[in-house]
Amino acid sequence: MDQFAALKAFVIVGEEGSFVKAGAVLGVATSSVTRQVNNLEEHLGVKLLHRSTRSVTLTDVGEKYLADVSRVLEDLDQANRSVMDTGTGPRGLLRVSAPLEFARVHIAPFLKEFGDLYPDLELELDLSNRVINLAEERIDVAIRVGQIESMSLIARRLAGHRRILCASEGYFKQYGIPEQPQDLKRHNCISFVSKAGGRNWHFERDGERYTVKVKGNMRANNSEILRQSALLGGGLILAPDWLVGCDVTCGQLKQVLADWEVTTNTKNGDVSAVYLPHHRGSQKINAFVDFLKAKYEPTPYWLKNVQGCDLLSSSE
Repeated sequence: MDQFAALKAFVIVGEEGSFVKAGAVLGVATSSVTRQVNNLEEHLGVKLLHRSTRSVTLTDVGEKYLADVSRVLEDLDQANRSVMDTGTGPRGLLRVSAPLEFARVHIAPFLKEFGDLYPDLELELDLSNRVINLAEERIDVAIRVGQIESMSLIARRLAGHRRILCASEGYFKQYGIPEQPQDLKRHNCISFVSKAGGRNWHFERDGERYTVKVKGNMRANNSEILRQSALLGGGLILAPDWLVGCDVTCGQLKQVLADWEVTTNTKNGDVSAVYLPHHRGSQKINAFVDFLKAKYEPTPYWLKNVQGCDLLSSSE
């Protein structure tokens, strides 16, 4: 038995709760993972996992063993990286997942610079608004906007994130300015389509809470389409500051109900980089995350890189 391989297989099965997912992470057949864990249990003479047709869970002994083995493997990985990284920079393939529009505005402008800094890194981007399973799709690091639901992921905050309720001056001249959340019931609110809904907008201020079911003549699953419509006077939008903050600062859009925190069915949260626990300490992941974090720290990060709104020189 290759004990190191068996221990690694057990840790990933325990973290993922699935032999299939562990096989995907390790890049081996499910049967191979099953055999390694079975051999490990036979070698130790204890049962580490409860198996059923629907789930795989840790036994009490397995839970303690997982914690101990995880620390050992992390120490070993760190020792290996310390030796391998001596005199070298990050290298190899880095697979990154990110929301399409966020990546277009706040990642794409930096890719040339990142590539120049780390010429031995090959970057592969998977751009989609869906929340993917990092293990199943072999993603090293994902950029997430909003609250992180999974407790099994390591999350590093990159920047803040909040939603802005806004429309063009032309729209407000024609239809008036809402002064309280209930006023939105008589406005054309163009909203984002998602599985969680999106037509219930939640308002909170000093303990007051309101939910308004908005209506409008258009919905879309692309935030840039909504932004363009709002710029042309198409209606009110509830959009992230990283997308419309610059438009509001430039005066192309006007924010309303600014003293309220506004959300949809999902909380505002932050912009975060997330990755699996066994990738902790990865040099290539740290290089990418540290690079983005440095880019988002000075000034409001959304004040840069939005086409048609050059306020950078006046803000520095």
